[in-house]
Amino acid sequence: MDFWVKVVPNAKDDRIKVSKKEITVYVKETAKNNKANLSIERFFSKVTHKPTRIISGFKRRRKKIHIEMDEQEFYNTINNYANA
Repeated sequence: MDFWVKVVPNAKDDRIKVSKKEITVYVKETAKNNKANLSIERFFSKVTHKPTRIISGFKRRRKKIHIEMDEQEFYNTINNYANA
């Protein structure tokens, strides 16, 4: 499944905010030297327990991410994590 996220680097902690319009990912890492991108991939892999990779938006705040799971399972997992 591919989906778009908005990324906020230099955050206080790693977290996900889900709204009706978008998924926002907050990561502690800076946007320099690919650190935030690697942090996003690790974070989604940790939350979903599936391999994750960024496929578009490497130098932008809006990124397209690919995870090997179906859409319903993904949204259930993300919502459970965000609301925990």
